[in-house]
Amino acid sequence: WRQRERNDLEPQVRAPRTVTAIGAWFEFFDDGSDGTLQKRQGAVCLDGLGPATEEPWIDWGAGMGLTLADGGIWDGSLYSGFAFTAVIDSTEPVTIELHLDLKVEAPHEMTISPGANHVGWADVVQPDWVEQIVEFDPSRLESIQFRVPRSQDVANDFELCVSELRVLP
Repeated sequence: WRQRERNDLEPQVRAPRTVTAIGAWFEFFDDGSDGTLQKRQGAVCLDGLGPATEEPWIDWGAGMGLTLADGGIWDGSLYSGFAFTAVIDSTEPVTIELHLDLKVEAPHEMTISPGANHVGWADVVQPDWVEQIVEFDPSRLESIQFRVPRSQDVANDFELCVSELRVLP
């Protein structure tokens, strides 16, 4: 697991003036994946490669994320979720993960698609394999992460771009 923070990429999350929820974009990779995080035409993009793997539970892929509240805890309970536009070129489905400040087996997540996406708090769930399910609490958000998994069959040469990220009333 490697993570690199990119303070030179402005988050550009549109939100009401009362929201002070922005930290820094970062990229993260398992030991076999790699990529480049950059700003491109108003979007934040991650281009990379995740080689095929026989152990996707260990070789989980790559992704990019945005810390909230400048690395602290952000209270999103006044809102109903996030919306954004995604450009996705990947052989594997891309997920959005909402990370809480709690110690949990896995973050709450949902699969996203190319184009407009709306992620409501009620839409995110923990994966089926989680034994200790924790109820999602939007008042305890630390980060939003977009994850591209590795495939068991072929290398995943991927592109993921996110733009127009905003909170939903």
